[in-house]
Amino acid sequence: SELATLINILPQYRSQLFLALPPDERLEVMDMISLHAVKNLLDRLDDQEIVKLLEQSKGTLRTKLLRLTDQSRLSTLGDLLVKDLKDQLATVANYPKRSIGRIMQPMAPIIAKDATVKKAHEEAQRYQAQIGALHNLYVVDAKDHYLGHINIIDVFAASPKGKIQRFIRQDLPVISPHLSQEHIATLFQKHDLLDAPVLEDGKVVGIVLVEDIMDVLQQQYVTTLQGIGGLGSSEETTQTPAFFSSRKRLPCMILNIFLYLLAVTAIMPFQATIAQVTALAVFMPIISDMGGNVGFQAMAVGVRSISDTRITLRIFFREIRRELFIGIMNGLLLSLIIALLGFAGWGNPYLGFIVAIALFFNTILACLVGGSLPMIFKKMKLDPALMSGAFLTTITD
Repeated sequence: SELATLINILPQYRSQLFLALPPDERLEVMDMISLHAVKNLLDRLDDQEIVKLLEQSKGTLRTKLLRLTDQSRLSTLGDLLVKDLKDQLATVANYPKRSIGRIMQPMAPIIAKDATVKKAHEEAQRYQAQIGALHNLYVVDAKDHYLGHINIIDVFAASPKGKIQRFIRQDLPVISPHLSQEHIATLFQKHDLLDAPVLEDGKVVGIVLVEDIMDVLQQQYVTTLQGIGGLGSSEETTQTPAFFSSRKRLPCMILNIFLYLLAVTAIMPFQATIAQVTALAVFMPIISDMGGNVGFQAMAVGVRSISDTRITLRIFFREIRRELFIGIMNGLLLSLIIALLGFAGWGNPYLGFIVAIALFFNTILACLVGGSLPMIFKKMKLDPALMSGAFLTTITD
């Protein structure tokens, strides 16, 4: 775990630290480090090292390595890969990008419906050695059509001579390999799933494990943060060339300049008033920053919530009502605090009243804008995380 931590936090020495590990420990460490560190390592390792890792890995780790290795590079490694790896690559390539078929385990734990409990014990142990921790076996008929699942715990507690048919359940949702990874991640969270069968034409073609879904959620979280920061979906790190990083960050910043100019035009007519009441110059940035913070809270919740949701008018107005209620509650408390500060600091009740009113309405506006912009931009087929931030700060300012 200490070496995994070092590989995570020292990107400049990442490949050297990894290659210094004994070969039998590399896969274990690879399974412990972050997704970004894995991808960064795979980009730096030579072809022979990647082939070794792929051949020695299994289950969720192999799927992760295949997903994070550059696809153009994988195509050049075809002659070096063993047959089962070639078959897995061919299977995965048949499904759309970001679909669940791209991350499923093609070796699904299936068992015939007329099998004995003893046979289920043996199959469970065999599959666990190949794909890792296992919670269910998927029951199929003579034509390999899915009938349901049996829980491993139920089977191990039963008499080995009995049949598995009495343990068959049908309470697991079945998944199409063409569904999006984000949709399945939501399904796993909603039903607290540990695994689920992937079906095509009624037959089991794979299994999705909760470990695979955690990788999806981690990548989704990182991508959202990059978008809010104006980085889009770029994989910028401390090792990224400065020119590339600059090119990625500049467009959003240039847009901000022109948007902020719009905010300034709202202040210009009141220059004389501000010059006479200098206390306003103290409170203006406070009100502006509070609006930005409130809006970014609402925006972060909005971006996370709509990642795999179809936006309808009902959902839109439900979110608007929710954010309006939050804005009123928070605005009342915040405006009361700033009114007391205005009166205590300058002894002017009118000043306290004015800044309180400004903060109250700015808080409501920030909640409404922060909650609605992600949905509006998604409906316009624009990146909600990337676009919302710049417009939010302009409107609240």
